[in-house]
Amino acid sequence: MTVERIAPEVHTTAEVMVQHHLANFSHVHVDDFLLSQDTISRMAVRSAMDRGISQVYAQLVSRTQGEDVFQIKPHSSWKTYRDAFTQLLDQGATLIADGDSLDINRRLDEAISKDASLFIICNKDTYAELLAQMK
Repeated sequence: MTVERIAPEVHTTAEVMVQHHLANFSHVHVDDFLLSQDTISRMAVRSAMDRGISQVYAQLVSRTQGEDVFQIKPHSSWKTYRDAFTQLLDQGATLIADGDSLDINRRLDEAISKDASLFIICNKDTYAELLAQMK
């Protein structure tokens, strides 16, 4: 709360132990919340049902090797998610989300807003190339 009061432009993330405690944060401006117990519990359940899924989750959050999740802004030439998806795939990246919407594959023909927050999976070199092309 102190950071938000002193520097409201700073992106803040808060860890919350239990989801129903989120309501306690309604009076403060927090950009992102991490639900620690919820995340671990879901990963444990998914791991029991889908062998190997825990390694996928671990790789996405650990940044230790290979592919990672990165955020990009839409390129001016992309009119639809399909435009972005296809071009990114051709360059070695996979478009997975716009903000918290993970349903891109069902919205390929929808228009992308100029202020979309796109998330992709790729390696660091591909991400650097994409950023250079966006300039």
